[in-house]
Amino acid sequence: MNPIERQEKEKGNTLLSITENICAEVSTFKEKTYCSIRKWYEKDGKFFRSKNGLNVEPEDWDDIISDIENIDAFIQRELKR
Repeated sequence: MNPIERQEKEKGNTLLSITENICAEVSTFKEKTYCSIRKWYEKDGKFFRSKNGLNVEPEDWDDIISDIENIDAFIQRELKR
């Protein structure tokens, strides 16, 4: 468990570390559920969500996942340009 996961678990939140500072989570904001992948940063020994990331509703998440191979192929192709 990385430090971000540990901090959030203590607050009752669950998330999944993708890298040292990128995490996925399902959260509720203003009574709506969101799936997010977000960068985190450390300040004064605590971790905070950054504005950098993806935050979508569950039905949009399903669309993204169902087309992930095409999305990945597009990104890989563009990175090679």
